[in-house]
Amino acid sequence: MKKLDIRTEHRIEDFLARAESLIEEARALSKGYFPKRSLIIEKAQESVELSLKALFLIIEGKYPKGHDVGKFLTKEFLNTKLIEFPPYLIWEKIPHIRLVSNTLEHWMELARYGDEEINATPD
Repeated sequence: MKKLDIRTEHRIEDFLARAESLIEEARALSKGYFPKRSLIIEKAQESVELSLKALFLIIEGKYPKGHDVGKFLTKEFLNTKLIEFPPYLIWEKIPHIRLVSNTLEHWMELARYGDEEINATPD
């Protein structure tokens, strides 16, 4: 892992604080009488995205651009970049996080734009 400068450390802290805040917002939205599913999905997806970007900052000092950050958690990445991490984290938790990230990215797209093939509108 790279030695992190103070600016990067602050960015990591900011990403993680925002991710936590987004999850709290999603929870609050889910408790309403008519929950806005699209907003809940967007907030959950963005929370996972920011968390993964923080992970990439910790490991590499930079993060992939875009929303589907989970797709960058490849076997090659896990084998070469995460050798200092405990094996259970690498082989059990990270693949699960990738799956969650990919799933939420797909759901977010459907929640925002719907699906014309089956005539499903957003929310």
